[in-house]
Amino acid sequence: MKAYFFIFFFTLFSFSIFAQFSSKVEKSSELVSIVFRLAEAKEYVNNNLVDYINDVDQHFSAYKDHPLISYTKEFRERYQVGYGSVAFLSRVIIVRDGKVALDPKIDIINNVVDESWSEEAVQEFVYLLSDFYTKANFESFFSKHESLYTQTEMRLDKVLSKIDTAWFGAFFGDPFGDPFVVINLCNGVSNYGLTISNKDNSTSYGAIIGCTSPDSLGVPVFDSTRIIPLLVHEFCHHFSNPLVAENAEILQPIAEKIFPFVEDKLRPKAYGHPDAIMPESFVRMCANAYFEQFPINMAEHIIKNDELSGFIWMRNKMRFLKNFTNNRSLYPTLRYFVPQITAYMNSVADNMEMELQEYALKTPRVIAIFPEVNSEVESTIKEIRIDFSQAMWTSSGIMGSEDEDRLAPDFTGEMDSWSEDRKTLILRVNLDKGKRYGFYLPFYAFSSMYLHNMKEDFEVKFQTK
Repeated sequence: MKAYFFIFFFTLFSFSIFAQFSSKVEKSSELVSIVFRLAEAKEYVNNNLVDYINDVDQHFSAYKDHPLISYTKEFRERYQVGYGSVAFLSRVIIVRDGKVALDPKIDIINNVVDESWSEEAVQEFVYLLSDFYTKANFESFFSKHESLYTQTEMRLDKVLSKIDTAWFGAFFGDPFGDPFVVINLCNGVSNYGLTISNKDNSTSYGAIIGCTSPDSLGVPVFDSTRIIPLLVHEFCHHFSNPLVAENAEILQPIAEKIFPFVEDKLRPKAYGHPDAIMPESFVRMCANAYFEQFPINMAEHIIKNDELSGFIWMRNKMRFLKNFTNNRSLYPTLRYFVPQITAYMNSVADNMEMELQEYALKTPRVIAIFPEVNSEVESTIKEIRIDFSQAMWTSSGIMGSEDEDRLAPDFTGEMDSWSEDRKTLILRVNLDKGKRYGFYLPFYAFSSMYLHNMKEDFEVKFQTK
């Protein structure tokens, strides 16, 4: 397949408001992730940071026969412990004075993730972990990489400084607080948001961020267009989840009505039960409200991803939420507006068939093209015009034909443009007489103003007289 040119537009963003919190590489997080790597837990086996992971394997592979590793394998298989529950475990332990122990401030009982956990099981894990920590000389390994950890923290802190922390208090009515942001160099693509219950009835919240992209020196690089939406989403969970819980009796029947209509989209995203709909719908709404306050296009991209994930009502829900933002004197914080949101979601549930129909119409398609497919045209034409069913996001891409007998037109690149209504792409070309031409429009390169891609590739074929 011949690739001729590809142009894609994506809006970056930046803010000038500085956050009052910072990131940290923590011993407990690195230690637990390394143990689950040695136990061959697939979500903790990755090689994104090649140099660092090589150091991990070289240092710790000699301790794969430690009783902790076999216990971890058994524990994982019997109780299906993995992913976020492992991250959670790393937050309830501390490494201090050369020992590993349960954090005395944290309420272990109320922090049980699911029925697989018991305090006894956690205590046994921590007892073995402390022995592993000593015998594997973890402290030496951690100290050896102190410079790498510091550089990584400094890079992520630059991203954190762009988050508008004041917005959370104004929107939710509760202070932003001091969320933890833990960097884990062994987590790869995985990121986890956590809320921890303390014995004094307070809670702490935050996120554990994985690392995927090192620079030439092996130091992780953080893309703000990926990290900031992720963190805003996870921080919003801390504020929105209690609102959902307070209204669960009303919201749960609504979720159960909605679920069958979008189950096929939700399940691949790990939302395989109606219980997930309302917490995720609320938190995504709040995160989108954060990005809609800025003169950027990030909110459009996030809403599109929400729709593709199964929350097909999200765009309309954000329009409805403007009644909150436009009437803040009546609704000082989001809690006051929740009854209206609940009523709105009940209406969505009663009209899911129409929601699905409207969603389907957001997928653009080519409705006409000049020269028409398989037609013959004069070689003197200077434009190829492609008409779409709806206004398009003005990005485009052209790929060469898979038919070796067809040439790609000589795209001049001069004054290629979209019509004023953004429904017609105009490509300037130079053509020769008696030639067979062909190219195709890849589905992923063309999206509507709602950022929905075409359903499939569209092939263009014609010949000149």
